[in-house]
Amino acid sequence: SYVQWRFEGGKPLSISYYSSGESSIRSRSQASVLGGASTAAQQALAVGTYEPDFEKDDLWVIIATFSAGWENYRHEADALRHYQIFRERGVPDDRIIMMIPDTMAADPLNLRPGEVYNTPLVEGGTNLYRDVEIDDAGGFSVQEIKNVLLGIPTDEMPNVLESTESSNVYVYFVGHGGNLGIPVGAEKEEDAFGLTQEQLLESVLTPEGLRDTVCEMQDKGMYRRLLFVVETCFSGVMGLGLEEGCENSV
Repeated sequence: SYVQWRFEGGKPLSISYYSSGESSIRSRSQASVLGGASTAAQQALAVGTYEPDFEKDDLWVIIATFSAGWENYRHEADALRHYQIFRERGVPDDRIIMMIPDTMAADPLNLRPGEVYNTPLVEGGTNLYRDVEIDDAGGFSVQEIKNVLLGIPTDEMPNVLESTESSNVYVYFVGHGGNLGIPVGAEKEEDAFGLTQEQLLESVLTPEGLRDTVCEMQDKGMYRRLLFVVETCFSGVMGLGLEEGCENSV
């Protein structure tokens, strides 16, 4: 199940609810989100009422794979598919920041070296590894992903978000997730659970950590509109972390 959120005025607004388990992509639970609201209120939820102060100047994209290991081929493939979609739509490489392990194409278990797919060839799949520019390969730390979002370059990761208050920003995170957040470098689902406090601080992007980062981005005027897509188990906890708003951020 998926909930689409809009972050307005320091608060999240639930726009729509989807479930892949229904015959239609829009779940009956949509009624529980909009039920009882007036027609005008439902329309406001569906299209949003927020109007940015600035016209759109550009679009920035951050794509990050949090997992590692051959068993997580699908995560890197999905990240590469996102990359190809944005390139096909004319977004230049210098506006796309790719942070993936970059191991699947060369893995000894790959029967098609140098190629990565998320749709089988017999079903019309194409090589997603073609002409890709990767900014950070081999994994990253929680602090590094925060630095990228906040536009703080380092020797290890010089390419970071350089957006402004007239930029739309799209962020895609994929990997394993748990009730405490998204661990970096997780190879199995269970790696997201049973973490010590030290592991939590060092290797997990927590809901609170995401909220504080978004609030700092807001304070720095780094986006006109900002959309986070989190494709992990327990991804909903990341949205719950935003419910407190920026008033309680560190």
